[in-house]
Amino acid sequence: MSEQPVVYEKNGRLAHITLNRPQALNAMDSELSQQLRAALTDFDLDPESWVAIVSGNGRCFCAGADLRKPGDYRVESSRIDHYYLEHPVNWKPVIAAVHGYCYGNGLAFAAECDVIVATEDATFSIVETKRGMPPVTIFAQLAAWMGSKKVTEMILTGEPLSAQDAYRLGLVNRLVSSKEELLPAAEEIAERILQNPPLAVRTSVQASRTSVMNSQTHREAELLFKSCGWRDTEDFKEGIKAFREGRPPVYVGR
Repeated sequence: MSEQPVVYEKNGRLAHITLNRPQALNAMDSELSQQLRAALTDFDLDPESWVAIVSGNGRCFCAGADLRKPGDYRVESSRIDHYYLEHPVNWKPVIAAVHGYCYGNGLAFAAECDVIVATEDATFSIVETKRGMPPVTIFAQLAAWMGSKKVTEMILTGEPLSAQDAYRLGLVNRLVSSKEELLPAAEEIAERILQNPPLAVRTSVQASRTSVMNSQTHREAELLFKSCGWRDTEDFKEGIKAFREGRPPVYVGR
């Protein structure tokens, strides 16, 4: 596979986008994020591509932001500046094919996608709280689909959610038993979507996504995220420093 952090391939009406930093568990750095955005824009504007599947190369889908890179955009900037599917032109459906870790920013992106297919050993986690970053916008995103106190528990503890629980609570559409079955299952759903008239499909995608993004809960979460000043706290700086140094953080509530 290419050494580029994102591999983009087209096969008829179906586009495959692969996160390709397996040595870093497909953690999102600036380059991967930029290339993912470019691939999704290309897909959105390509009249020949109607459905996309996003997957991860290697051991997992995405382990979150690459916090080992000092000054990387994901640490220094706001989560709400980095939605990938908020304002497309054509509102084409995107399927996330998830295996292994789906953490932090990886989970935020997967939740943006219209359908999630996952392996039974996949795990989902919101790790931002452990680093001193309040994941309030991710909470609003997940709560729209899961409608459960489990979302609150995920945020407050940072502990992972199993694929079985994610499926039971409605975040995951379909489970498969192994990675080998993952892409075929996603492609099978894509083929069923492709049998329908594309304009009706895209209007449905637009209605689904905007119902979440325009909800009162989501708007309030964005305002809170902007105003709470988390990037200036000692705990945030300690959380990132401790992660990079490979030690437990010591938080002081400031």
